Amino acid sequence: MNKDSSGVESRALAARGIGLTVIESSASSNVTFEGHAYDLSTEMGTRIFAAAVARSYGLDADKAAALADALAATHPRGRDELARIALAWAPAEKGASIPSRMILSGHSAGGFLMGGHGGSEFRFDNVLALAKALPSAARQIEDVQLSGCFTEDQVQHTAKWTAVFPNLKTLWGYSGFSPSAPIGHLYDWEAATRGRAAKLGDSFVAAHGAATAWSLNGGIANAGKTLEERRELVAAADRDFAAFLSGDRRIANPHQADADRAYGAYRMLAAHVRATPPERARALQRADQMLRLRFYENGVRADFARHHGAAIERVFGRLGIPRVDFGALSRKDALDAIQSFRDKAAGRSEPDVVRIRALLEGLAELSPTIIEPGWCHE
Repeated sequence: MNKDSSGVESRALAARGIGLTVIESSASSNVTFEGHAYDLSTEMGTRIFAAAVARSYGLDADKAAALADALAATHPRGRDELARIALAWAPAEKGASIPSRMILSGHSAGGFLMGGHGGSEFRFDNVLALAKALPSAARQIEDVQLSGCFTEDQVQHTAKWTAVFPNLKTLWGYSGFSPSAPIGHLYDWEAATRGRAAKLGDSFVAAHGAATAWSLNGGIANAGKTLEERRELVAAADRDFAAFLSGDRRIANPHQADADRAYGAYRMLAAHVRATPPERARALQRADQMLRLRFYENGVRADFARHHGAAIERVFGRLGIPRVDFGALSRKDALDAIQSFRDKAAGRSEPDVVRIRALLEGLAELSPTIIEPGWCHE
């Protein structure tokens, strides 16, 4: 899913004579199957496509509906990629053999995989839903490599993967930032999972930096910091969080050390299998907010202004608020401008004012309904 690394990774593996079925991300929502193009940008398009696949591979009505549902539940920018995985898997529903190993590579922040800025995206749960729709294919998958940052959450909660991939033997992810194109990691993982290997040793996994893995006969390897250590890191991050949120502590670039530490602390606590539900929920929320803060000056503000700037300018003008370019404001200055709008718009109920209020409050709160994941990656 990462255009800067996917070609490098696939070429490196192919150069070693490893057979690959390569599915790269695409800006299009179209998928071609048996000479026909299907537009998956709409739910109707996904159902027409699923019906065509069902006819070709003899899927019953329940499987066809489950396939359509899995695609429809996926972000529109990721449906064509998931559909191409479905096409690689579907022959198994008629008894054919499919590759038993799968690499999902791209930008990640725990629960999803995506391309670069504004690129394709889907959640790992979408892949699991696809596996439920195509159970004969899922039974053939034995090894999964999640080549993306902070994918440890999936490794710590392997049960949801083994529930739909019943013959899964290994699952590989990262407890922190992963290399952008981890060729050496992929080579070693490929060699370690040949045949019917079902154990990844702790020293082997630990030799790959932030890598962490689960295996059927070895459990979790290189599990990283203990729960108490993670809680201590979160306590330290909490001391800085308010300053980050208010803009008093500026984040000048996405990989500023103090911001990366706070972001990583929240992600790691949220991933731990023994974190309590309340602390996991809080850590997830703050991790997502820190992700948006890290990219605030390097993506979020420009995309917000591009999508909503004209509408904001019209309402500001009518309310007598000086013109504001949110695409150029620091986090702190943006919050000051939002407060000026609150003061001027207090008690106003016109539809356009209500809409702008929702947009600006979403920006202030770093809401996922306003700030898209694609705005938070280079």
